[in-house]
Amino acid sequence: MTERPILFSGAMVRAILDGTKTQTRRVVKGRGSRGLPEFHGGRGEENDSSAWGWFFDGPDHHGYEVLARGLDERHDHGLVSMPCPFGRVGDRLWVRETWRTGAWRDDGRVALDYAASPEATRTPWLRPPAEVFRRLAKQGMDECHRAVRRGSLIEEHTDGRFTWPHGGSPCRWRPSIHMPRWASRITLEVTGVRVDRLNAISEEDALAEGVDVHMMPEEWRAVRQQHGRNEAITFDREPSADLIAALRLRDVTHAPARPMRSAVSGFSSLWESINGDGSWKANPWVWCVSFKVVTP
Repeated sequence: MTERPILFSGAMVRAILDGTKTQTRRVVKGRGSRGLPEFHGGRGEENDSSAWGWFFDGPDHHGYEVLARGLDERHDHGLVSMPCPFGRVGDRLWVRETWRTGAWRDDGRVALDYAASPEATRTPWLRPPAEVFRRLAKQGMDECHRAVRRGSLIEEHTDGRFTWPHGGSPCRWRPSIHMPRWASRITLEVTGVRVDRLNAISEEDALAEGVDVHMMPEEWRAVRQQHGRNEAITFDREPSADLIAALRLRDVTHAPARPMRSAVSGFSSLWESINGDGSWKANPWVWCVSFKVVTP
């Protein structure tokens, strides 16, 4: 079993913790400076993901999965080997997210704040490497002095200690890319890996990507005649027989709760917000990684 880091935005971290995100898609990139190998046919068409299927390349080659059917200068068997950077089924991914020092103790332990969970103000005490602790504590003290000068809600005590309300750490937020392994609170186990075109995502898979699909509430629709014209009318609960008779309603129908937009539409917007304008239309090949949260 191998462990690898993986970055997620705050919204996606919350979706993982809520249990609504169990998949992630990442653009397939070529080895080194090369892009994807040129497609030379094989089984099916270029846009048929099964033609780009992958399998174990064997110990006589590179020992990892094969993505593309094609040729390059290192292969003469019609296959181009490309490892999935997120591992195989059974491997683990530790999540990197935005974080900061929330508090520290003289015994070498620290508590962290996570930007994705501002309500989590009593996180476990962790013991980083000694040199890391000394650096974090020094940076924390410097930031406490600056916070006091700014008039922040930091209380300085005569013994040199500082205190602040839960969740009110004066320490700066650190980008997710700089989160070390010891600071990660979420570990994932890979349960499936495949490749596909980005736009081939299904409604079910888009929901598994953690997309928040706002629901329109259920309603009852009817028609009544008003001033000689038919008028559409809606109710947030089923109209009673007396109300139907009193208003002379007809064609009463029930519209169940439904999403305001499809999950695929929501995912395409999410993808472009992360990867830039035009990135959805580009329809790249992507690694489709399924996972579950595990106890580290």
